[in-house]
Amino acid sequence: MKKLIFALFALASITACKKDDETTEFVATDLTGSTTVSGQLYYQAKNVLGEDSTVFLANRTVTVVVTNRELYPSNTNAGGSKTYTATTDANGNYTMAVTTTAAGSGTSATWKVNDFVGTTTLTISGETRE
Repeated sequence: MKKLIFALFALASITACKKDDETTEFVATDLTGSTTVSGQLYYQAKNVLGEDSTVFLANRTVTVVVTNRELYPSNTNAGGSKTYTATTDANGNYTMAVTTTAAGSGTSATWKVNDFVGTTTLTISGETRE
């Protein structure tokens, strides 16, 4: 009986002990910042008289996609992306805040302009092709 009580006491002592939690120090390996991206969407067209005119693209959605791999290069598991959008005003202007690397350089992005169909004119050595 004494052995049983001693064994229960020993078991209670072992399970009652709390191991100190190990903490690791925070190391900032990938810091991000923010930059403002702005621009104007327009194209050069010819009016019915054949004169050059500028057409501003109003109410168009501009989308910028930055992959998490670009933002967090030290994280080998960084997947997915961050998407930012802005809508152009009547003069084709847009502005948006985009997350970049802390240095603000070396961040690649994909730009998209939605809902736009147009024609282009290509001039090679003075010869115009549509």
